[in-house]
Amino acid sequence: MWCNKLFNKILDKETLENYVDLTYLRKSEIRRIVKLLHDINPGTLVKNIQHRFTLEEIDIILPQIQCSPFRDSIYRVFSSKKDNLLSLEDVLDLCSAFSENCPVDVQASWAFQIF
Repeated sequence: MWCNKLFNKILDKETLENYVDLTYLRKSEIRRIVKLLHDINPGTLVKNIQHRFTLEEIDIILPQIQCSPFRDSIYRVFSSKKDNLLSLEDVLDLCSAFSENCPVDVQASWAFQIF
């Protein structure tokens, strides 16, 4: 069951505020991403906030990327350790770059790296 208590075990208020400040995502979007990652592998983020998810797991929560011809390049660019795995922060960066709130020049910079 998803609730504020469980969310708070994963991200405290200060960390959530930092992610809001450092991304183009709203709190509700960050909460949704955390929930989706939690649902893939319940308890993993509670135990280890730095857990790295497989690309197949990320495909489940981001099917629009799974269908993209640039899938491999997108994941390569956003995998902070270049290990074909993505952490919560990597996924937040990815979602932030594709967010409607992300400025066009920032999106262009990410697109250049992907291509």
